[in-house]
Amino acid sequence: SPDNAHLVFDRLRRSLFDMGQFNMISSVFENILERDPNNISAAMALAELYEKKGDRSQALDFYRQIINAHPNYAPAHIGLARIYREQGRTSEAFDILENLFFQQEAARQRQ
Repeated sequence: SPDNAHLVFDRLRRSLFDMGQFNMISSVFENILERDPNNISAAMALAELYEKKGDRSQALDFYRQIINAHPNYAPAHIGLARIYREQGRTSEAFDILENLFFQQEAARQRQ
């Protein structure tokens, strides 16, 4: 049930990651995304998995896809900034976080 999959994502990801089952983890979350392309939790799980595996390129692709679909989703912005910082792109990382801050502040003021 893709709609309820987010309820077990963390537990499933941790268990499979601890067992070294990286391909199985990615297959599970990719299958969820095939059925529900807007599933932020599955996309974030894949981004974080690729980041942990050291595949920054794949992680960046997922973070960017999430941001394109959900521009206000802070965890994806933070993940993107984290990779940029690790790549020595500190100015770009700072810009992302600064924009996120102002975005969040503007949303609070509208409330």
